[in-house]
Amino acid sequence: MEQLKAIYGELCIICQTNLATELYFIIPQVNLKHARKLNKRGNRSKRIMRPVVANNSLDNLLPVCQSCKIKDQRSIYLSISQGELMRIDALRAQQGFTLIHSCSCQRELHRLISNNQKEV
Repeated sequence: MEQLKAIYGELCIICQTNLATELYFIIPQVNLKHARKLNKRGNRSKRIMRPVVANNSLDNLLPVCQSCKIKDQRSIYLSISQGELMRIDALRAQQGFTLIHSCSCQRELHRLISNNQKEV
């Protein structure tokens, strides 16, 4: 959490008013677990390897307050406006993270984050 606060600041990245105390997963943990489960299946005839991202990857986390975490359980593209995504991406670009706004959907973002982790 300290590393995230050093990157994004002490305040919630979404509302910018409350202190950030919770973690928001850009790619939800459910999707990450599902990708791992699909990759383990051995008897699929048309096997497609799904991208795998570590749960605690800084590229996949944002610091938020308790109320924003409860409100925004859906896709980041539905819960945050384009202007806010651009503001977040400006901070992410300084760290070399994958830009959220550059992707058209969550599946593409998932793939790019996993590729970015392999390069590092």
